[in-house]
Amino acid sequence: MAQKIVGLDIGQHAVKAVVLESTYRGWELIGFHEMKTSGAYVTTEAMIRPRLEDVGVEPEPSETTDEAAAENGETPAAASEKPLDPRREQLRAVVGHFLRQYNKDWDTLFTAISGDHISVKILSLPYSNPRQIEQTITFALEDLVPFPLDGKIVDYQILSKDEKSTRILAGLLDYTHLRNYLDDLKAAGKEPKAVTLDAVALGGLFAELATAEQRQGLKALIDIGHRKTIITLLKGGGVVFARIIPFGGQDFTRAAAEALDIDFETAERTKHLEGYVRTEGGPAPLAARPSLAEPLERAAHELARQIKITLQSHVANTREGVEAVFLAGGGSKLANLPAFLAEALEVPVSPFLYLRPEFSKLAGYEDVEPEMAAGLGIALMGVSGSRFKRLNFRKGDFAFKGDFEQWKGRISQLTLNMAFVVLFLLANIASQFRVLGAEEAKMEEQIAAACKTILGKDVADAKVCVSQMMEVIEQKGAGSSKLRPDVSTLTLYDELVARMTADSMVVDVSEMELTDKKIKIKGEVDDIPTVGKIVENLKGYKCFSNIDQGPTRKNVKGDRIQFSLGIAIDCTGGKRGETRETAKEESRGEDRTEN
Repeated sequence: MAQKIVGLDIGQHAVKAVVLESTYRGWELIGFHEMKTSGAYVTTEAMIRPRLEDVGVEPEPSETTDEAAAENGETPAAASEKPLDPRREQLRAVVGHFLRQYNKDWDTLFTAISGDHISVKILSLPYSNPRQIEQTITFALEDLVPFPLDGKIVDYQILSKDEKSTRILAGLLDYTHLRNYLDDLKAAGKEPKAVTLDAVALGGLFAELATAEQRQGLKALIDIGHRKTIITLLKGGGVVFARIIPFGGQDFTRAAAEALDIDFETAERTKHLEGYVRTEGGPAPLAARPSLAEPLERAAHELARQIKITLQSHVANTREGVEAVFLAGGGSKLANLPAFLAEALEVPVSPFLYLRPEFSKLAGYEDVEPEMAAGLGIALMGVSGSRFKRLNFRKGDFAFKGDFEQWKGRISQLTLNMAFVVLFLLANIASQFRVLGAEEAKMEEQIAAACKTILGKDVADAKVCVSQMMEVIEQKGAGSSKLRPDVSTLTLYDELVARMTADSMVVDVSEMELTDKKIKIKGEVDDIPTVGKIVENLKGYKCFSNIDQGPTRKNVKGDRIQFSLGIAIDCTGGKRGETRETAKEESRGEDRTEN
């Protein structure tokens, strides 16, 4: 049965849902929904700061809620009790409205929490046993984070491993934040089966849909969102590094608003319709507004600078450079931005195009392909046969119980339905017994009537009647053996095949009808003499008599001879193997003798 799996991408600028239909044969992309939240600018100070950093790599100037609390002398618990941002409240209301409008027939929901709410560490452990990793990962993380792990939920996914070590990506999320997140979604009408990290979801998208050539070497998938940019480095289709930088599409919009002295919402529309980034020797789009070129170029330089710092940090630690960059997210649609970044980063840069007819039923959605990327990556968590195990914070006390609760609520109904089914089966069995009993009584009556006709007397027991009939047959000399055929059809078939394929003759049989009285056969052979050999071989078996050989002729292609034979079955010792032609020849010979 088809299941509708939904990846819910909740952002500060929009809520997006990608809908997949999954069956045992695979999955298809069947729907995409988007609802804008607000056109306002989200200040950096109002954001929970990004904190995706690799071990040994200096992070961007940012800090987490718990890290900031530790530096200010506060406890993490005290920091987490601070009032929620009013924008968060607004976002929750929008998500509720979104789910009420589109959640009509969704079966399973998957979602992701933004990386600026999660601490992520990439580390190596000197063993590869999953049980050992699960038991020791908390201890391994204690030395890598500047805050206690009490009140944190930890999960991980394996990036790479060999016989002696395992490289993993671990995520740490505050219990309170996850509980509030799940409560809000449940109140809105849909509880997610899994909650992952947005950067991990993008890595999953690349792992599933990138071509074999794209997965070779070290590649970067950069999702430019409204308020942040997610940088995911991948090798062989798997995540090896991730970072979030607090710069996105809204920073381009703010630059346009300040340059044109217009409000933020108007600047957002103007940016999409008339904005572009200047490149060396690159022409401006026809609809471009020249006054936007300089402010948008300044914003693009800042984005390129932060991306370049991230890529160079990874090179400094691994001695491996990025070979190509792929762009996703709504912010990547700014005209000329891929070409500008290619010049600034000195690597090929292009949009990540993944929509293909073999799995997508959506026509005309290419324009929103960048915006769908994260949601599709999230939805792919629910696809069976996925190539990778993804980080999921729904574990322990937060483990998904939706399926169990759903079945629990239906147990009484299922029990009642099963009772009806059992009663129906019992009634059906009783009815069948009555029918069979009536049939048996009818057959006994018929046997009794036949016995009286044949034997001239009433015999109550059918077995006694048959026994007495056999005695009569024996007394008349027919013998009980004549009630059975002389040979079985299986024996006849074996003899037929053996005699037709003797002497390495190649026979293609196109039609055969075999009973205990007659055999009809049609086929093709290489030449006419082979037909004669077949007839001679068949004449050698005691039960093949009166062989009727039909006309022979060439087939349509003219390379083989078609023939047909009719063979009467008689094992009583008559003229064995006689054909119509030999019978006529003997008849003419007898006439000549009499004359």
